[in-house]
Amino acid sequence: MTEKRTLFIECKDIVLNVSQTIDELQDYFIKEDSSLTAQQINEKVADYLVNYPHKIKKSPHFESLVEVLKNKFEIVLLDVVSSPAQYSFLEDLAKSYGVTFRAIEEGAYESGCTMTVGDEYLLCSSLSLAYRTDARKIFYMPTKFYSRLNGYLFKYIIPVRSWNSFLKKVGYSHV
Repeated sequence: MTEKRTLFIECKDIVLNVSQTIDELQDYFIKEDSSLTAQQINEKVADYLVNYPHKIKKSPHFESLVEVLKNKFEIVLLDVVSSPAQYSFLEDLAKSYGVTFRAIEEGAYESGCTMTVGDEYLLCSSLSLAYRTDARKIFYMPTKFYSRLNGYLFKYIIPVRSWNSFLKKVGYSHV
């Protein structure tokens, strides 16, 4: 039996629906107090996400595919964390899916630290994370339309629009 490849998966917008949660929080804070500036709303949203990471919506797509992915790969969840609450949430999330995780502190990440993933695969929704790794193959699954265009600009990044597309690219076929 051959050893499974490791697949590093960025949590933001792949395992979790961070962008959708941010949009909903912005709407909520605008309705709560319409006198807030855009900067104040963004600060409230960022503070909320740091303190209540467990309220971020989970992706139903990932939940339904996690067992299929675990059959083909060793799964490692990646995230940039800025609080102990976010770290423990990532730890709990990985435990609930039966996978491992790796986190990098936001300050270290912003100062230029990279994530070592070795000669493995990376699936991300953020190209900035892709630039900070040494992954052998980078699969880019953007969540917003304008982000999709960026993926086609780099020959070493393989754009995938859906889980089906990703699974086809890695040679998975269900019988």
